[in-house]
Amino acid sequence: MRTITEIHESAMALVDTAIIARQCGRGGEARSAFELAFRAETEAARMVPDGPDAEPSRSVLYRSAAAMALDAQLPREAERLIGLALSGDPPAAIAEELRDLYERVSFERHLSLRGIALEPNEIQMSLSGREIGFGLARGADFTQRVDFAQKLARRTYERKAGRPFQISGRPAGTATDDTDLFLSVPRAASFAVTLRFGRPKEQLSFDFGTAQPSIVDELMACLELASKGRNTELRERIGDEKYYRNCLGLMRQIAPDGRRVQMVGFTATGPAGTTTIPFTKTPEELPLPLPASPSRSENRIVTVTGQLHFADAEKSTIKLINGTRSTRIQVPDELDEIVHTMWGERVVVTGTPGDGRSIALISIQREPTGDHLRLQEEVIGQCA
Repeated sequence: MRTITEIHESAMALVDTAIIARQCGRGGEARSAFELAFRAETEAARMVPDGPDAEPSRSVLYRSAAAMALDAQLPREAERLIGLALSGDPPAAIAEELRDLYERVSFERHLSLRGIALEPNEIQMSLSGREIGFGLARGADFTQRVDFAQKLARRTYERKAGRPFQISGRPAGTATDDTDLFLSVPRAASFAVTLRFGRPKEQLSFDFGTAQPSIVDELMACLELASKGRNTELRERIGDEKYYRNCLGLMRQIAPDGRRVQMVGFTATGPAGTTTIPFTKTPEELPLPLPASPSRSENRIVTVTGQLHFADAEKSTIKLINGTRSTRIQVPDELDEIVHTMWGERVVVTGTPGDGRSIALISIQREPTGDHLRLQEEVIGQCA
């Protein structure tokens, strides 16, 4: 009969096999290996004898088995194992890790397709949080994020097509049968919608062409890098500086606020199986879309709060009004489409000080509801 250590080591060897298979795009093989690993690790956990010396070994093994079950796309099994681990007497740190893992299980449930079959040219976007009910969501929480997700998808398509970044309008030389983005009817549970690339034909059938799966793959890859904080890799992948800053700016609008919305999830299918990205970073946790090589004056960052007013479209200038005070904001091309959605609203602008009372825009966010912030002109950080 094998010992607990031997069974655990065999489970970890299976995990190594699964990770290699997943990296090579062999999704089915990876899931099978993770499932074998989860069953082996569960067996090891159950072999730990009851008594005062059971912890932390018992809860650590159950936690490990639950993580493997989740990687094997068996969320219900992961739930059971987390419950078993918490039913004992795990150390406080392990108990907290188990609760974090349970949150991941919940996210996976919200990310699941629930009977929806995605095509290679489709992405499911779902919201979950304290104010997201069964088929219900606050209008602005949903519509604003869908709008920015569509903009992000469109910019990804234009970049992959090799087009230079432009502020608005159809790029020169674009064919009339160009790819469009379509939305499904919102669905219940975590409130989800499908974004679909295609060209409409008769009776809204779709001609997907050959480029669409690569657009979906690219969009998912960029979302994953941002969600994991791998900003340098994201910048290198995108390459073009305007597209990069636009991408980060849009992702900061899509990101959950951490209060009403706690996750914005993305799901897509491909040759390696289903890919899920639980986007849980708030805008404050995402990197600012800073210039690649900031000048000395750009090393100082300021934040200003007020009501957004139009000033001069030709010069890409806006005004922020707070009481009797106004601040002029210079808007770069790559952030123009974000700014235009916020006219008349109270916003928080982050930028670098320019001449006089002007600020060069780096980031703009709607002011959090219920917060009464005053106009500020203070240093909040230093560029790397």
